[in-house]
Amino acid sequence: MPAQISTLQQIKNRLLGVPQGRLDIRYALFTDFTQIPKLDATFELNDGSLANLEATTETALIAHPGLMMEGTNAVNTCGAYAASGGVTLTTTTASADQVIISPASHANLPNPWYTTEWSTAKQVRFSCVIETASANLATTTIWAGLKLTKASAVDTDNDQAFFRFAGASDTYWTMNTSNNGTDSSVNTTKAPAVSTVYAFDINVDSNRYPHYYINGDWVGTGVQLASLTTLKPFIGVQTATTAARAITVKSLGISRTY
Repeated sequence: MPAQISTLQQIKNRLLGVPQGRLDIRYALFTDFTQIPKLDATFELNDGSLANLEATTETALIAHPGLMMEGTNAVNTCGAYAASGGVTLTTTTASADQVIISPASHANLPNPWYTTEWSTAKQVRFSCVIETASANLATTTIWAGLKLTKASAVDTDNDQAFFRFAGASDTYWTMNTSNNGTDSSVNTTKAPAVSTVYAFDINVDSNRYPHYYINGDWVGTGVQLASLTTLKPFIGVQTATTAARAITVKSLGISRTY
């Protein structure tokens, strides 16, 4: 009987091209969130006191070195380890509050999640695993994929390829692709359910077309992406009401050809 391959190893294999029977020449980053992303301000000293230095250093040591937390009204306590693995992101309680994981842009702490050019010309692959909350999807917006900015709206970024579900308007996960400001949003056949794990993959081919997969199933191909556009990985959750909403992020990976 062949050995079982863990979900995390399958994700790493997809990022590196192992399922095709060979190891592609690719550069890859991967995390299963043994460290929690923190706000960018966490790494800034508010004053010169020893107490502030100690508090900042302590928080920074347990923070994810390459990814940060941001979003409307997000605070460091919006991220917490999940009992089932990964990090649970929980918004605060004003309508449109958000928690977003993005590449950390610390000015004095450069890292490859932020500095690497994830160019559309380099056959970028995005992969993540999330778990939905146990209730309230109708007032939750979730997005994950390759974008220019952290925004959840489809019409904000001129270039992008990402999954999205807005409970107030959507029935299914949607595929959202933009080229130089021309936006395309297409329903998949996959409807989100509560307390469910989803593996999202977006593979940009050599002609810059993004191919979308949910739990290993191909769900569609987006319009051709713009040439030589550098995108970044984002995962976010937003509440559409005056109550907190959450998702758990199990893993995140991204790769590109050299």
